[in-house]
Amino acid sequence: MIQDFNFTQHSEEICQLVFRAFFKGNDTDGGTFSLRSSLWQKFDEGWKINNSSRNEGEPFELSP
Repeated sequence: MIQDFNFTQHSEEICQLVFRAFFKGNDTDGGTFSLRSSLWQKFDEGWKINNSSRNEGEPFELSP
């Protein structure tokens, strides 16, 4: 599940997307919470990810 998107435009060519993610592997797995961020850069042929990161995060309330 992915939620809590936050979009920031730093310039006409650079944007940042930050969001929270929860992934559950199987029925016995408690799941993993993380905070993720990616920097996007605009090129002549379109937008491409320039950099991305994932940090394990504190559990958060999942949206319905």
